[in-house]
Amino acid sequence: MSRVRLMAVGSMIILIAGWIIFPAYASGHASLLAVILLSGLAMGSVVGAAPLLLSTLFPVAVRYSGIAFCYNLSFALFGGLAPLVAMSLIQMSGSLSSPAWYLTFSGFCGLAGAALVMNKYCRPPPGMA
Repeated sequence: MSRVRLMAVGSMIILIAGWIIFPAYASGHASLLAVILLSGLAMGSVVGAAPLLLSTLFPVAVRYSGIAFCYNLSFALFGGLAPLVAMSLIQMSGSLSSPAWYLTFSGFCGLAGAALVMNKYCRPPPGMA
């Protein structure tokens, strides 16, 4: 499986998993182990694919800096603000499952990024298709 497809599949897992994970946490009736395993699958699928994908997007001269900047900026924005956004969503909606919307947004961002990379870098050269 290519790096881009791996990222797209991971983003789709995140899209689906959010709507399973947060209601399970909110209900308190689900197996905690199953919810943790699903959370780990969703997170690991993207976190494992991101460095592989980023390494192909930058020329060798700036690869390390480019990967570090993109990776850390995305984790700071999406991960660092996650508790604030999640608590705000819960407070505004009154539902403990509302952070699933933030996870869905994150999954859509991953899919959009994978689609942009696929369109730019995964097309065959002209005359080769």
